[in-house]
Formats: sequence, structure tokens, C-alpha cells
Amino acid sequence: MNMKAKHTNPQHLFFLSIILCLSSMFSSLKTYAQDNELLDKVWYLYKLNVNGTKVDYPLIESLNGKESTIEFLDNSIIQFSGCPSFSYCTIEYEVSDNQTFIFQSLGCLDMDLCENFRYYYPDYEIFEDLLAEFYYSILPSADTSSLQNLSYTINVENNYFNLKLINENQDVAYYSTENLSTPDFEILNSSIYPNPVQDQLFIRLEDFSTAVDIKIYDLQGRVIQSFQANQKETPLDVSNYHPGMYFIKLTNSSNQQKTMKFIKQ
Repeated sequence: MNMKAKHTNPQHLFFLSIILCLSSMFSSLKTYAQDNELLDKVWYLYKLNVNGTKVDYPLIESLNGKESTIEFLDNSIIQFSGCPSFSYCTIEYEVSDNQTFIFQSLGCLDMDLCENFRYYYPDYEIFEDLLAEFYYSILPSADTSSLQNLSYTINVENNYFNLKLINENQDVAYYSTENLSTPDFEILNSSIYPNPVQDQLFIRLEDFSTAVDIKIYDLQGRVIQSFQANQKETPLDVSNYHPGMYFIKLTNSSNQQKTMKFIKQ
């Protein structure tokens, strides 16, 4: 495996440019029309068809646990995470009657950079550039000052949900609730409750064996608390946190990671 020195493709800066230029974080949580089939699922990106180029998600062992995913939260926010992505990005949305996402605002918080993969793996570089081109199409252009919309379709196959996102150029991003890229990989098994929370959040670690590093991030990507959990259930006092959304990132001794979000009321 040879490391390659390459110039950065302008499209590769797409997600970073969002962080720098379009970081319009949400000051309040709003209620919009939703499609319940989208909710309570983790959608794994497994294929792209952009400008007639079809590519599958790169099968790279070191991407295990870092797959590119989206989640549709019940406060009408789409959350992007994993690689390729650069960061945890969110888009505020509502759903129209003809299965179209109408976007309200967009923001990103820079947590885990994925850019090193493109210098080692040509397949990853191609996939990342096409993904950037797909989502670049929704950004404001010279012709419009608003975010462009995406249409979508959902179907069920072999007990798994499949989602197609279609931009205005008729490019398609394919997602599934089945992790098609690394089906045998087990992520760090953990949970948090209650969520939303007012005073005390509990972090529960299943199959606990060694200490787990825990970091709490705010929406601006700042680490506001860092500690180790050395028991199966750990309480976290959030009574002094400002109301809003936060992220918990867990890392165990095997470098398995999991990021969860919670809302402080």
C-alpha cells in the first residue's frame, strides 16, 4: 500500500466549506411534516450514481465502524456522519406530499476528519468526490439563494428498508438499513437515557470489560467534558448544560467508536 501525494479536488472541500461558510446552527427545534418510515433508522450509504458514474461504497477494513450514514431525527433534522463526510452535518427539513425534502437550513460540526483515506485508497477518493458532487447540488447557486430539494423513494427488501435520494440533476445516492459494506462488524454496544434529558444522563455500556474514553461535544464541535467510564452504567450530570443538542463520543481499548446524540431540555 503506497501513500500518494495528490492535489485536493475542489469538490473534496465541499463539506469543509459548509463548516466554514454555512454554519447556521439551529437556535430552536421546530416541527415539520415528516415521513415516519424515515425515522428511528440508521441509513448506510452503499452506492452512488452521479453524472452516469456508478460506484459502490469502498470495501476498506479500516472504515469499519466509520461508514457513511444518515439519520432522520424526530425534530426534523437530517444528521450525516461517518466517512466520507468530514464531519457531523445536519440539515433541517420538512417533507412534502410528493416525497420531497424541503430544506430549511444547514450546519456542520467538525469532529472526525476522514481525508486521509483518499490518499491511500483511489476507490475511496473517487467515491468521496462523487458524494461531494451529489450534495453540492443542493447548495445555493447564482440562480437561487436557497437550498435545493431532494426527492426520495423507500422500499422494503428482505426485511431491510432501502432509500434512494435523488437530486435535481437526477443523480442518486443509495442507502439501506442493512450495513452492506461491513455486515459482520460489531460497533461499541452502548446506550444513553433518558433522552431528552434535564438533569442526569446515564451512559450504559453492554459487554463491559475495559475502561471507555468518553467525550462530550457541543454543536460547535468543542469538547466540553472528557472522562473515562469504568463501570457498566455511568451517570452524567448535565444540569448546568445549556439547552440544545450534544454529542457523546465513546472509544474503547480496541479503538471501536460510537457517537450518540442527546438533547438537553
